Amino acid sequence: MLVMRLFPDTPTARHLHHHLAERPVAWFSRLDRRHLLLALITIGALLLAGEVIGMLGSADLMLAWTWDLTVYCDALAMTVVLGGAARVQPLLALARSKVIAWRATGTRARRSLIVRAKSLRSDNVDSDEDHPGLYLLAA
Repeated sequence: MLVMRLFPDTPTARHLHHHLAERPVAWFSRLDRRHLLLALITIGALLLAGEVIGMLGSADLMLAWTWDLTVYCDALAMTVVLGGAARVQPLLALARSKVIAWRATGTRARRSLIVRAKSLRSDNVDSDEDHPGLYLLAA
C-alpha cells in the first residue's frame, strides 16, 4: 500500500493497483442482486453454522437451503415492488386528472364553486328532527 501511495508511477505500483483494485472492482461489477443476496444469507448461515449444519445435516444441504431461501426472498421482494407499483399507478392517474381539471378551470370559476358549496352547506347536519323515529328502524 505504501508503494502504491508514494510511488504510483512505478511498475510495481501499477501491478499492485491492477490486482488489488481493478480486478476486484471488475469482479464485483459482474455480480447481480441475487448473488449479493445469496452471499448475505450464506454469511448469516455460516455465523450460525453449528445450529444450521446440525439442523440440516451437512454443509452441502446448508448451501442448497441458502440458495432456496435466496430465491424465495428475491421473489418476495419483486412481488412487493410490483404490488406497490400497481397501487401507485392509479393514484398518480387520479392526481394527474385532478391537477388537469384544476388548471382547466379559471380562478373565477373556482371562487364561484367555493361560494356555491358554502351556500349549500347546512348547519344542522346531525339533526334527526325531520324523522325522529327513523334511527329505531335501523336497529
